[in-house]
Amino acid sequence: MKKIKNALVILAGGIGTRFGKKLPKQFIEINGENLIQFFLRRIDTTNFNIIVIVHKKSYSKYINKIKINFPSNQFLFVNAGKNRQQSSFNGLIKLKQYQPENVLIHDAARPFVGKGLITKSLDQLKTNVAVCPGLPLTDTIASVTNNKVSKIIDREKVYRLQTPQSFNFKILSKCHNMIDESVTDDISIILHFGYVPKIIKGSDKNMKITYKSDLKIIKSLI
Repeated sequence: MKKIKNALVILAGGIGTRFGKKLPKQFIEINGENLIQFFLRRIDTTNFNIIVIVHKKSYSKYINKIKINFPSNQFLFVNAGKNRQQSSFNGLIKLKQYQPENVLIHDAARPFVGKGLITKSLDQLKTNVAVCPGLPLTDTIASVTNNKVSKIIDREKVYRLQTPQSFNFKILSKCHNMIDESVTDDISIILHFGYVPKIIKGSDKNMKITYKSDLKIIKSLI
């Protein structure tokens, strides 16, 4: 099979327990579209040869709406794993036959990624094995033990990382195959093996919907 240039993996298998609703947060609707559809409408999908959506089997009725609105062989669908790490790996396995040069891993609960951020991420992958958007912190950051401050952390060295996290596909796949411990995201995996990700400027609008109160902020951005 002919190799492809760019692929996008959308992680949509989360339960969203902190969101406080039975409906998983990635499937709440904004102007009649769930967050995945809303995200796909905002970006230039032609940047990607293949888009993989990773989801739980029980979410099929929500996924079917995406299939109807985006009826294209550009889209692939795969079952989520028991955690984010396994879900991301399942997406990479689905892409193995296509051997993309680059892959972007994105959280479905971040619908406000701009076209510019994706373009910049892809551009930075020309000279870096991994790229991640992030924002510096403005508040004082403390290490806390048993509800007591034990240390003030230098905020100049701390960033809030966002998605999409972008990678050389072969390197990320190799690291996933070798990792033998649980990590929180794909940047953590390649760091574990000594690769150094490039940080690019993220956006305050690229927030992750976590709590019901975040919906008010989201609606104000539309």
